[in-house]
Amino acid sequence: ALVSAILVGVLVAAAALALHALVDPQRLKKAARDRALAAWERELLMGDVELSLFPRPSLRAAKVAVANPAWAKEPHLLQAEDVRADLELLALLTGKVRIKSLALDGVKAALEVAEDGAVSWELKPAEAVKRAPEAPSDASEALQIASVEIRNARIVHREGREPSEPWLVEEARVESAPGHRDVRVEARLKHHGRALQVKARLEDLSALGDQGAATTGEVILDWGGDARLEARGRLPLGKSLRGMDVDAVLDAKSLQGLLAFFGFERGKTAPLHVKVKAVEDGGHVALRGIAAKLGALAVSGEGRISTGAKKQVYAS
Repeated sequence: ALVSAILVGVLVAAAALALHALVDPQRLKKAARDRALAAWERELLMGDVELSLFPRPSLRAAKVAVANPAWAKEPHLLQAEDVRADLELLALLTGKVRIKSLALDGVKAALEVAEDGAVSWELKPAEAVKRAPEAPSDASEALQIASVEIRNARIVHREGREPSEPWLVEEARVESAPGHRDVRVEARLKHHGRALQVKARLEDLSALGDQGAATTGEVILDWGGDARLEARGRLPLGKSLRGMDVDAVLDAKSLQGLLAFFGFERGKTAPLHVKVKAVEDGGHVALRGIAAKLGALAVSGEGRISTGAKKQVYAS
């Protein structure tokens, strides 16, 4: 027991020395700003940064903000009142800084779409980064974050002059294996005053945003027990919806709460059950094996949704 206590004391002392030697707050702030500007041509603002060893090695930063592109109406893409990064103890002992988990509180996100279709949240690599040869770096290794927690987040989407009704994230947690694989998501959201519980498990998000990328997985949306949507199969990771092959089932005691979540106030409806297979087909979404029942009314057939600039729905 005495030997174990001594070893623990030595490890703690070594970690403390390593933490203060490796992570200088001012140097860290400058390095983070320089890297964000070089990699994405976005300004990163950061308030006070504190270091602590107990109960675990961690960094805490206040008033963190990432700038929006110049054309956006809001100056910041993302703001967080408090950011905490927990560090891996063993990595510190070997002279490396690796973030084990990240927690953000008091988040504000402003997502905007320009007239030409550009989106403010797409962090494209700067030209200098594109031309640079690819090589593993300590920075990329440090950002293999196993878990991310978000609390008290407000997300506003703006397309045109007026922003839409904000989405409120009461709490969200994302866990993943290295390389953004085996991703698990749990979140509690609110929209138009209505609650939504989200659960998802996704096999591989390493190609998120790439055209034609997709992953095997499942997503479950639960509107307070009144309505529940389950989708499983090949889920698209890009705006083109390429690779989609999803089986979906919607069960609702009434559509009243579900419609209110999206801002449509309606009276109580009969129970609804819908089963459908959605497959990307030549730039469109084909709906196969539709089986729906609203109260005593039963409907079956096929359909197609156009994914172009003008959305059109065909059904038979």
